[in-house]
Amino acid sequence: MAVLAGTALVASLPNMLPAGADPVPVLPVLTPAQLLDKVRTTTVAALSGDVTFSTSLGLPDLGSLGVRSGTALDLLTGTHTAHVWYDGPERVRVGLDAPQAEQHWIRNGTDLWSWDSDTQSVHHVTLPAQDPATDPADAADPADVPALDPVAAADALLAAIDPTTSVTVRTPGYVAGRPVYELVVSPRSAA
Repeated sequence: MAVLAGTALVASLPNMLPAGADPVPVLPVLTPAQLLDKVRTTTVAALSGDVTFSTSLGLPDLGSLGVRSGTALDLLTGTHTAHVWYDGPERVRVGLDAPQAEQHWIRNGTDLWSWDSDTQSVHHVTLPAQDPATDPADAADPADVPALDPVAAADALLAAIDPTTSVTVRTPGYVAGRPVYELVVSPRSAA
């Protein structure tokens, strides 16, 4: 069974579906590497949406094993939807619905919050301010780092997982009136 990795909106395509048009979107054919490159190179100021993922590892329903619903272990089986709100890397919120419960993780600047409606608990952590002079990402001299074509980087990633994983692209339909690509990651072995 396939594990749905995510969907990518293509913002440059029309937002309207003309009257009488075919309900199947017409999008250019892309390889998985090209789709990953589009996602990586797209500039997004803010967005919100849902990410749906399904997992079938051959495990039984964990509730039957006495595992409390609403834990991270729930993600090992079934289909789940995460609600995502993004307004830059320092303003992010992710919500995960569970039966009769929900969990949220929020970053607002240096404040990190988590909320669990089942236990009625909230946790807060303050991140230290990042000093650009000590940022490890700035430690490397850009002249020492070879330039890498984004499509070549995506191809290298896909080649590394290819022995165990199939990655395909399909265009299933529309989300919020826009045509979408769907990146599907599937294990090659049923075991």
